[in-house]
Amino acid sequence: MGSVTVSAARLSSMLGNRNQSPVDLAGLDLSVDPSLCVQADSDLTLEDLVGLGKFFKRPWSYLLIDEPEVLDTVGQDNRSLRNQKFPPSVALLDQIHAVVEMLSTAADLFPETTFEVPAGVTSSTTAKTAGRVIREFLGVSERDQLQAKDDFSALRVWIDAVHRRGVYVSQRNLGDDTVLCFQPG
Repeated sequence: MGSVTVSAARLSSMLGNRNQSPVDLAGLDLSVDPSLCVQADSDLTLEDLVGLGKFFKRPWSYLLIDEPEVLDTVGQDNRSLRNQKFPPSVALLDQIHAVVEMLSTAADLFPETTFEVPAGVTSSTTAKTAGRVIREFLGVSERDQLQAKDDFSALRVWIDAVHRRGVYVSQRNLGDDTVLCFQPG
């Protein structure tokens, strides 16, 4: 059976980026010892590549790149649980990667799209004044805001208003209860 050489630096970085170790690969039934794959370049079969691709949620060909995987920055992570910070879960990192790819595709499809931000709102602006300025800027009246019959309707009012200003808003399940929303880098 044929094989292809996979870079140890690539595989090691992919595990490290997901806060995982070779032990996490133990259940994949690879033709080589997973701990050896991160120490030195290894010859893997197509079955090995497909299994690793499924594990990392990437096409198997993604493993053929010789350089270490460099993920886009996830921005500032302000999540905490019981006042303790935790690293992003593997599922959350996968979602962030998917969102970055989606936004990159949107930017490629709509290169002339621009957006504006309201002037005159700073960290010292009172909440009441900031709310008024932002509502005026987005064209959302207090009446519009108060007429929403449920949370989804209220969210829709704001998403539509932000869309009109050229800001792309997407909703997706992040699969991580510690995150309600985020803005990638």
